[in-house]
Amino acid sequence: MFSEPDGDALVGRTVAQLKFSADEFDVLPLHFNKSTLVRLTSSRLWHRILPGYEFYPQRFAQNVVPFLAAALVYHYREGHLTELLPPGHPIFAQPLFLEAELYDSLKENVILTWSHCKDCNMFASGVPGCIAIERELRT
Repeated sequence: MFSEPDGDALVGRTVAQLKFSADEFDVLPLHFNKSTLVRLTSSRLWHRILPGYEFYPQRFAQNVVPFLAAALVYHYREGHLTELLPPGHPIFAQPLFLEAELYDSLKENVILTWSHCKDCNMFASGVPGCIAIERELRT
């Protein structure tokens, strides 16, 4: 075995059960586009999405909560949450799902992409070269 750059990221992607031999291996985390993030922050909508937002550590609130919210919105929109969780689950009692206007303003602004996001300039790390080459050959 040889040490390679982004080895930890490669292990993380494997542990997350991403298919090593498929394009999905370089999927980026679900996230909101830049304009939505600016709107959520400037209008203090995070406080409506996550009650008690102001009490979370700043780094957690800025770096984790946006990804969590994007994942919840996406999986609710796609029906995955309602398939996995019973109707009375506490997550469905959160403002994000109770306030239709809030949810509707977010549901079309979640980005699902692979390798590189042009909107926020995020790149997938820990991706072996063969995955990138396979994708390039297919396109």
